[in-house]
Amino acid sequence: MIDSTQTLCRLRQLLPILGFNLAYLLAAVVGSIASGNSEFILYIVIMLVLGSVVWFADRRVGFSPLVLWGLSGWGLIHMAGGLIAVPESWPINGENRVLYSLWLIPELLKYDHVVHAFGFA
Repeated sequence: MIDSTQTLCRLRQLLPILGFNLAYLLAAVVGSIASGNSEFILYIVIMLVLGSVVWFADRRVGFSPLVLWGLSGWGLIHMAGGLIAVPESWPINGENRVLYSLWLIPELLKYDHVVHAFGFA
């Protein structure tokens, strides 16, 4: 059983990570609304659900800060991938001119591939 001192210490440790996540999720909400991309709100809700799952799992197993920062960064690049527009001159796959569609190496490696490889590694 974890006592209240340990809980408070852990909360202090997690506060910057939580703040980082809330900041980029709030920016994603604003970006979704500003761009009229209401479908993206569903992804934000999914991120909140997944964040809650990580929160409860952390209470049980105590992830290292490195793991939590890695998951947080993965969430950020996921949100950026669907919201940040790319210039017309950049090569994309599909109709949506966002990072997720961007070919980093044309016909070989997309931003989407890198994001998922990072996350699953």
